Amino acid sequence: MGQKFNNFSPDVVIPAIEESLREYWGYYGRAPQSELVDGPELLRFYTGVPFPFLNGVSCRQLSPDHVDAAIDESISFFQKRNVLWEWIVGPQPAPASLPESLAKHGLTTGGGSLGMAIHLDAISQDIPTIDHLEIVPVEDDETLKIWASTACDGFELPDLYPTFVDLECSLGYQKPFYRRYLAHLDHQPVATSALYLGENVAGIYCVSTVPTARRLGIGAAVTLRALHEARAMRYHIAVLQASPMGRSVYQKLGFQEFSVLYGYSPAE
Repeated sequence: MGQKFNNFSPDVVIPAIEESLREYWGYYGRAPQSELVDGPELLRFYTGVPFPFLNGVSCRQLSPDHVDAAIDESISFFQKRNVLWEWIVGPQPAPASLPESLAKHGLTTGGGSLGMAIHLDAISQDIPTIDHLEIVPVEDDETLKIWASTACDGFELPDLYPTFVDLECSLGYQKPFYRRYLAHLDHQPVATSALYLGENVAGIYCVSTVPTARRLGIGAAVTLRALHEARAMRYHIAVLQASPMGRSVYQKLGFQEFSVLYGYSPAE
């Protein structure tokens, strides 16, 4: 592990949000069936799962002279594989002309996700008690399958079956830096979260709740479980990308907004 950040200033947190995402994507890009390019200028990964967030590109520091070629190459790469994908752009693109260049090549963005962060000293000491709710770590193959299936249900993305379940199972569960949590309500799986222990910050990913179990505080509880684990591992800062649905949940937990990340995709 690298040096765990304790500075909660925007200059530190904003780039850390994007780097956490690249670390997370890089992990999925190293799955047996995936493809990954992870270089000093950009990261590009492909899993084959028919969902843009699981096939994409993110820049580190792309030279202005390389922008057009990199965009053309990425478009061709994903076209050949006939998969949905997106190029993530944060508030400090490198180069600054990147959004304009992506638009010139026919990529558009509909909306963004919020880059949020929390200092782990600020999290609640206790996970709220919800009657008949149990949150367990994923520690065996069967629980991993249930976790992946529940995530598909929670995100209401039936098209992810069975490719997402296969992807998760290929990654396994015995990874000290990537941990998953499954919530059961009345012995039925209802929610998921995941924790990526990165070089400098902890990343919260794959927080989902099935429609029938929403508005009960379960999403907050399963997120807090991951946050407590990160703090126990001596991390100071946790980051995530929030959807409009999740924004208020994370705000109540103490997360603060730092940035907006836009996903650029080929126009349909």
